[in-house]
Amino acid sequence: MAVLLFSRDGINAQTLTLFAASLVLIDTGAIDFKIRMIDTMVLVVAMLVALLLAPVTQIGWLQSALGLVVAGMLFLFLFVLAKILFPGVKAPFGLGDVYLAAFIGAVVGFEDLAPALLYGIVMAGLVSLVLIVLRSIGWKVPTYIAYGTYLCLGALLFIGTSYP
Repeated sequence: MAVLLFSRDGINAQTLTLFAASLVLIDTGAIDFKIRMIDTMVLVVAMLVALLLAPVTQIGWLQSALGLVVAGMLFLFLFVLAKILFPGVKAPFGLGDVYLAAFIGAVVGFEDLAPALLYGIVMAGLVSLVLIVLRSIGWKVPTYIAYGTYLCLGALLFIGTSYP
């Protein structure tokens, strides 16, 4: 990711911020994939750093804060909805995913929030569809996915390919 960012845009405040955010996304995605847990304290600190650095990047403080709030509220709504729809089971995604979406919003800003989240949502949907098909033909596959991992992969894909 560093080679991609620095060769594309040079070394500046924007690329250093995106590189640091990429490290958080890689770490969070790997841990969520391995143990299905997202460290919310890491994300809270990373969100604060993203907000503090937003004025020295192309995003700006307002876009970063708006991205954080909108993504956080959207995923909080989905989290609560999942708890209501599936009361007897563990929610399809956890509160860590809410923090992760808010972090992604803080990093990419409000204007680029939709594609940054959509890449991960589509990836998770495709993997879920494959698991459902495999289960229907008798394969023993997990009944869950680490949703945060796909949000991280989607955000990394967006940052690496589409982000200014």
